Amino acid sequence: MSDEIKHFSMGGIEIPARKELNTDLEIEELPLPEVVYLPVRQHIGRPGKITVKKGDYVKRGQCIVEEQEGVSARLHASLSGEILDIKEIPDGRGGKSEAIIIKRDQNAEVKRINFSLKTKKEKSAEEIKEIIKNSGIIGMGGAGFPTHIKLSPPADKPIDTIIINGSESEPYVSVDDRTMQEKTAKIFRGLELIKKMVGAKNGFIVCEENKEKAIKKLASEAKKWPELSYQVVDSLYPHGAEKMLIEACLNREIPEGELPMEVGVIVNNVQTAVAVAEAVDEKQPVVDRIVSVSGYGIKNPKNLIVPVGTPIKELIDYCGGVVSEDSILIIGGTMTGFKAESTEIPVTKTGFGIIILSESEYKEYESRVCIRCAKCVDACPVYITPNRITDFINNNYLEEAEALSLASCIECGSCAYVCPAGRPLLRWLREGKARVRERNN
Repeated sequence: MSDEIKHFSMGGIEIPARKELNTDLEIEELPLPEVVYLPVRQHIGRPGKITVKKGDYVKRGQCIVEEQEGVSARLHASLSGEILDIKEIPDGRGGKSEAIIIKRDQNAEVKRINFSLKTKKEKSAEEIKEIIKNSGIIGMGGAGFPTHIKLSPPADKPIDTIIINGSESEPYVSVDDRTMQEKTAKIFRGLELIKKMVGAKNGFIVCEENKEKAIKKLASEAKKWPELSYQVVDSLYPHGAEKMLIEACLNREIPEGELPMEVGVIVNNVQTAVAVAEAVDEKQPVVDRIVSVSGYGIKNPKNLIVPVGTPIKELIDYCGGVVSEDSILIIGGTMTGFKAESTEIPVTKTGFGIIILSESEYKEYESRVCIRCAKCVDACPVYITPNRITDFINNNYLEEAEALSLASCIECGSCAYVCPAGRPLLRWLREGKARVRERNN
């Protein structure tokens, strides 16, 4: 592995990165909010079991939701203080989510995360797994799969390679970029721990070619870790998807409907790797995360480290507020995130971006009839036909949509981005997959 750039064989699109707004801005600590709203379910799988009640006093880092059997994860208090209530709150998508609401104790001492690598603590593979589980670590690149489950493949699925994914291809977002520049050693340490836990022979960190400063940091730090390395990939979107990375870096193709473990690989985000290092070496559960607040609709874009559960209004206000009341709020990334109507929804463990778009950056097109240009097919990185699949979905032919590999869609949004007819293909694909899940349950 080296600076030799790996390329993707098919699909992908060139989109404006818009990283100039925040790629050179160091991570800042957001002042602690007065109240946090902690959704009980921030991960894929079963919600955990609440272990506290209204009126209880909790300390920052204390477990307040325990994992249940199966795919589940713990949740920890991100502030010290009193539990004001446990109730449903809006999730920003028209639904509701049960949340634990904590009011901050003004007198409580708060230790925020140290960016430098502390003394390494040697642990066995089983101890590492237990610490990861107890720390509530989930995939922090957007998916939210519990990490202790992901790093425990079946015995008949041996893992030989760990990839730490820093190829942040979403426009406007610089969370992984800044992490690779400012927490470089912790990423390598997290990779070392994950590699040891699963017994993999190889491990490397992936970075896009357009992140020159991050590449220099990785190259310098890699000299201190002879068993680990890094790999540079091209800047096409959506090469941050794990299937794309594995094919480009290792020339291994994941069978349709299968996971990376089928080809001996596990992929984790750089934020997750840092969380593993901090959990093992610093006994730090996931109570904070880094968020990019960006877009030409925000007065002062920033990269912030914030307590999980902080209302996004706090971040927007800290960044000087919006340029115009007509600005559009996107939670996540502009390609895969969602338009939110409220600034009261909280930051979650998977919430990497708060994007405020000006009127000039955002335009809702009226959806028109498909013109059969096949641009969506050319752009698709997993070789499916979004135009045909969505036709079946919209006419309630779910089995036909499944037969055309609906399940293979990685929800990158490339198809919708290139569609000259302005058809909301990503939304329809997501709706189709949701209807299939509902039918199967």
